[in-house]
Amino acid sequence: MSPQHFFKFLGFSIAATLALCFLINLAVPILGHLDFLGLSILGYTLLSIIIYFLVERSFKYSGGRSMIGLVIFNVFLKMVFTFSFVAIYVTLKEPTDRLFLVPLLITYLVFTIFETWFLNIQAREVK
Repeated sequence: MSPQHFFKFLGFSIAATLALCFLINLAVPILGHLDFLGLSILGYTLLSIIIYFLVERSFKYSGGRSMIGLVIFNVFLKMVFTFSFVAIYVTLKEPTDRLFLVPLLITYLVFTIFETWFLNIQAREVK
C-alpha cells in the first residue's frame, strides 16, 4: 500500500471516528469529553503511522517475515497506550462520569478496523 493510499484512508478513519462520535452524542452526551476524543484520535493516528512504517520497513529488509511479530507488537502497543492514556486522563481530569470512555472506545474500534484492513493489504502485497 502506498503512503498516499494509507494517509487517505487514515483521514477517512479520523472522519469516521468524528462522525460516529457526533452521531452517538445525539443519544448520549459525550462531547463534554471532546478533549479526550481529540487526544485519543491523535494517539491512535500516531500508532497507526508507526505501525505502517514499521511494516513497510519489515517488507523492505526481511521480505515480511516479521509480519506476525509486528501484528502482535501492534496489539500490545495499542493495549499499553489505551490503559496508560485512560489512567493519565483519569488522574489529571478526574471525570465525573464514565461516559468519557465512549469516545475512546469508538476511536479504538475504528482504528482497529482500519489497521486490520491495511495490514491485511500489506500482507497480500508481499505474497
